[in-house]
Amino acid sequence: MAVIMALAVLGLNIVSGYNGQISLGHGAFFAVGAYVTAIMMSHLDWSFWATLAPSAAICGLVGYGVGFPALRLGGLYLALTTFSLAVAVPQILKHKALEDWTGGVQGLFLVKPEPPAWLPVAITADQWMYLVAVGIAAVCFLLSWNLIRGRIG
Repeated sequence: MAVIMALAVLGLNIVSGYNGQISLGHGAFFAVGAYVTAIMMSHLDWSFWATLAPSAAICGLVGYGVGFPALRLGGLYLALTTFSLAVAVPQILKHKALEDWTGGVQGLFLVKPEPPAWLPVAITADQWMYLVAVGIAAVCFLLSWNLIRGRIG
């Protein structure tokens, strides 16, 4: 969980630290991505790897749907817009109409993906997921470092 939280802090650092905008909706975007992955794995029997691109795309669409109207907002109004998203998403995910898909207040239970057989050492599923999270975090930190050091940043 520490690596996942580091990714959230990375996003907040870019938005708040470098751009000076107050965003309170990061948890909602993480929830959307997590639930899209969990629904695809539990209900559609997709593999973990196959869910990564659709989850990122759907999070991007939700972000675009919230971000595009909020382009002209700043300061307190942007904070209120993103805060409303952070408050609304958990309630929407627990709604009775979506309970069959999202598991309602109980959430979804997933079996962790097994580590691949080609690894040189035997590791547990928890260790494998940790290594995957560290790898994804390393790529994200490298991309953000390049963004900040480049012409855009």
